[in-house]
Amino acid sequence: MLEKEEVTFEEFLDLEGNVYKVKGVSQDKVMTMDSHTHNYVKGYFKRHTLKTDGGCVVATYNAQICTICGTVLVGTLYSTSTYTVCPH
Repeated sequence: MLEKEEVTFEEFLDLEGNVYKVKGVSQDKVMTMDSHTHNYVKGYFKRHTLKTDGGCVVATYNAQICTICGTVLVGTLYSTSTYTVCPH
């Protein structure tokens, strides 16, 4: 029986190099209750998935994050890195 691959971390990296830890971001828009005007900054959303064979995949997407509430808008796939042995 194959074990389910596990997402071990998700993060957002803005264009100035700031890292924001995020969790549970869907591939589509993440919507929250709008109690404020969002202040989005552009950057990249990264999702690290640990594979059952000990390797991993890091998928990087074009994205935006609200610096006020953390809402992430995930765009198109930018790159994918696959590791035979997970170095993370």
